[in-house]
Amino acid sequence: MQMNAFNWVQDKARALRERAGPWIGEAPRRSDGWVRMPLWRQGFPFLVLTAPKAGSSVVAKWFFWQLDLLEEALRFDGRVHRYEALVHLKQPGYARAVTRAAAAGTPAIRFLRDPAARAYSAYLELCRDFLDKEPDHWAARARRQALQRLHGKGVNFDHSYSFVDHVTWLSCENVQTLNKHLRPQLQRVDDALGTEIVTVDDLSERLDGLAVRFALKPLIEAPAELLASRHHHDKVAMPVDEALRKLGRHLPRKRRNAQLPKVNARLLADTELGATLARIYARDFVAYEGARPRTMS
Repeated sequence: MQMNAFNWVQDKARALRERAGPWIGEAPRRSDGWVRMPLWRQGFPFLVLTAPKAGSSVVAKWFFWQLDLLEEALRFDGRVHRYEALVHLKQPGYARAVTRAAAAGTPAIRFLRDPAARAYSAYLELCRDFLDKEPDHWAARARRQALQRLHGKGVNFDHSYSFVDHVTWLSCENVQTLNKHLRPQLQRVDDALGTEIVTVDDLSERLDGLAVRFALKPLIEAPAELLASRHHHDKVAMPVDEALRKLGRHLPRKRRNAQLPKVNARLLADTELGATLARIYARDFVAYEGARPRTMS
């Protein structure tokens, strides 16, 4: 196992836990039913389950396009999740209809992202430069929580911290109580539904496979904006040692031309950092490894 710069992760996490809480890994489940309501409509062949930072925008646009509602959704608000939350999920009786469909045996498909890549993507959201101007943004609240856990109350909001620090913080929290962008992708409902896992790697191929299987519209007929996603953070592939060094450095919120590494489970394999993430998001890692295409490197 590569220990190098991350040899201190466990010691730092242990000290933080002794100071303020024993949580590591998955915590007791919430008991409030759906954590994120599936997308579905009468006649659609399966329930669609997604998580933030896991291809959910593209999957939602694909779903609404299949229903001939994509143009309406984008006209309502350029951010498809606004239409999802304020129009589609607000339909009278929607939750009851979804629950009945699930009880009747409607298949359920969970779109799952590489958990290491998702964790890094969420970390970068906590390092956005506008957060001091939007204190109620989920990422601003999470950043304050992380900094206070790591450095104590009174720490400056602009205090920079690294991805290694971020993972250390997560290891000290009940991740099920954190914002949905930071919770595990798999939830209690996946157990109840017996969800099928579809990875979002090569998402267009996965969606076309589902189109063939369920007699849905193929992507070749879709508008270009369907697969467009607002990538806030451009990342590049780089040698493992260089990437790991960057993950251990503090990342300022106000930065220019920062070269960010492309992070995935394979990059972090055999590192203490990867092992810590695998404990925090244990079920996600197991499900992802079991479902990802074997041809992927």
